[in-house]
Amino acid sequence: MKKGESYNVGSYRYKVLDVSKKTVAVTKALKSSKTIKVPNTVKIKGGTYKVTEVAKNAFKNNKKVQTVTIGKNVTKIGASAFSGNKNLKKVTISSTALKTIDKQAFYNCKKLATVKIVSKKLKTVATKSFKGTAKKIKVDVPNNKKKAYKKLFKKKSGISSRAVFK
Repeated sequence: MKKGESYNVGSYRYKVLDVSKKTVAVTKALKSSKTIKVPNTVKIKGGTYKVTEVAKNAFKNNKKVQTVTIGKNVTKIGASAFSGNKNLKKVTISSTALKTIDKQAFYNCKKLATVKIVSKKLKTVATKSFKGTAKKIKVDVPNNKKKAYKKLFKKKSGISSRAVFK
């Protein structure tokens, strides 16, 4: 196995990010479905790898998807990872390590009305990452991070001014 190699496992394609740390990024869905579940780990060639990233454009313009669940090891959601998913309604980010939501990650997901974030480590919510989502989007964040995250999201993410942080 080498860094940069891609492997198809189950419904997704993964790319090796770091062989020694055993980390991979999910890069693509191999078939469309209403649900995307980014796992915590994946077995590739007998080894268990942590899924630490949703790659750039990984699920872009997926017309079918309605629900997304992101595993606990993901630290980064790449640029345009879910952009243009017109029927996406709910996103649950189970990761406790999430640090970055890259530019236009959920751009133009018109029906996206609920986002749940468990991580207390979120540092970057990039430009237009939530532009074009539902007007009264509900963002469920850890209680002790509500104020900081609200500020972080309102800065550049393009999230509606009517967004509800709970």
